[in-house]
Amino acid sequence: KSPSLLDLWAMKIFAMMYRKKWKDAVDLYFIINNWYSFEEILEKTKKIFTNLFQEEAVFENIIEWDWDRTEAIEYLIQNPPKDSEIINLLTWSVKNILKI
Repeated sequence: KSPSLLDLWAMKIFAMMYRKKWKDAVDLYFIINNWYSFEEILEKTKKIFTNLFQEEAVFENIIEWDWDRTEAIEYLIQNPPKDSEIINLLTWSVKNILKI
């Protein structure tokens, strides 16, 4: 059985504890804008990975914005978001959860 889109996103969020790939940030931007809230993805990640998941590490990686941009991003849409739009949405999503 194939994992659902939400399950796949939970796995990607879990991976974001250990890596900071810009492509993951871009993917997360589109997922949050089109399918699932950041909160839904975090809840699914907690459910799958239980005590192995360190939410704070993901938050820290997002807020630090020290992303590995070595892989080129190829957008499939005509007007892709600016980097600042991606950064603003993901930073806002974390700060909204943390209430800061």
